[in-house]
Amino acid sequence: LGGVLCGAGAEVLLDVAGRNGAHVELGFGLAYLGGLKETRDDFELRGAVRTLPTLSAYVTELKGPFQSEMYGGVGVGLAELTNAQAYTDSGARYGTGGNTVEFGPTLGVYRDTRWFGLFAEVSYRWRRLPSLKFEGSDEEAAGVPGIWPRSLDLSGAHLAAGLQINLRRSPLDAATPQVWTLARVDAEDLPAIIGVRAEDSTTISTEVLFGTLTLTDTVPPNDTIRWRRYVLDLHTRDVTRKGETILAMTTRTSRIERGRYRVVEDDLLMQPDGGLPGYTAIRYGNQIRIRDGRTGYGLVFQQSGAEAGASKSSDDEES
Repeated sequence: LGGVLCGAGAEVLLDVAGRNGAHVELGFGLAYLGGLKETRDDFELRGAVRTLPTLSAYVTELKGPFQSEMYGGVGVGLAELTNAQAYTDSGARYGTGGNTVEFGPTLGVYRDTRWFGLFAEVSYRWRRLPSLKFEGSDEEAAGVPGIWPRSLDLSGAHLAAGLQINLRRSPLDAATPQVWTLARVDAEDLPAIIGVRAEDSTTISTEVLFGTLTLTDTVPPNDTIRWRRYVLDLHTRDVTRKGETILAMTTRTSRIERGRYRVVEDDLLMQPDGGLPGYTAIRYGNQIRIRDGRTGYGLVFQQSGAEAGASKSSDDEES
């Protein structure tokens, strides 16, 4: 073609899956490319390409360079030659049209911020119009010259950059810190036993008295911006028993776990510091449930204070 096509487009993305750090998203959109120009002997074509609708599928949230995320996918759409005119050297003008199905791969990089996301991507679209329609609009245009093309190949690479606005964010992805208070361990109210061991003729049980899970918006250095920081604090004591008799009780100790998390749908992927194994925290309404990897017990947290009321109102609206 005789020049570079420029234009714009829009796309609505929907999450359809998200586990183990990767998302699958579907995109529905449209695109418009103007500046089409092709010149041959006794033939000049000017026009634009409109693609409506477009359907794409992406795998997203793959770790990329410089605190960014990579994504890749494929797209398909119905492309139409629009606002097109063909001209002869003598000045005769013909309305020109044609349509086809376009398809091809896309690879991009995405950077999230608190309010919106920035992306840049490269793609290729196979777009061949198998037949062109010419309609004379002047008195001179009595017939179509035989040397004119009957098909047109508009395939090519695309470079795009733009802005993504998140219309719905999870309540767990808020900017302010959120404190969740330990309500129970499995079905047992606090204080609850989270470990038992035997020593000589006695048993020592570890009881959790109190606990908090604090989710912050602090971004770890040199990491993807979708990760946030968390602090898990459990206050425990050891109780030594012989039969039903309590022999000793230690003072309260604090077991603190720090790490990073990110929201996947309404769940949290938790990655403790120090190379410890990661785990998933499940959200049910205004509760977060964590299966303790050390003890096997289930920790059930509820939002504290006004945050719990706000979360409950949000859940009622969604239901």
